Amino acid sequence: MHALPALTAADIHWLQWQRWKQQEPDPKEEYHSLDCAICQDHLVDNDDSSTTADPPSPHNRGAGLGSENSSKTAAPIARQMPCQHIFHEECLFPWLEVSNTCPTCRYELLTDNPEYNESVKRRMAERD
Repeated sequence: MHALPALTAADIHWLQWQRWKQQEPDPKEEYHSLDCAICQDHLVDNDDSSTTADPPSPHNRGAGLGSENSSKTAAPIARQMPCQHIFHEECLFPWLEVSNTCPTCRYELLTDNPEYNESVKRRMAERD
């Protein structure tokens, strides 16, 4: 059995991020709805630009979220893993601090260790 290194805060920071608001889906409305596989709360697309190349700074994370319009609910940030699974940031980060795999499918994330990354690539190829 091989040891899986945990991701650093810098590694986690660069996962694709999205703003989502939590609410119960309205069965009459058509919109993209997902559940966070960790906490099981709904993730509903926020209608505004949901992805960006530059995630918010970890020092001011949450600053200004929902502040554009006071009637909007502050949107928790969700992160999309390379395997396309999406989780609340506050659910995913504790997991990634101890494991570098997706909580749903166990997809292994690459690290800054080239030797480890080669072994990940071999294991992932064996899965296919």
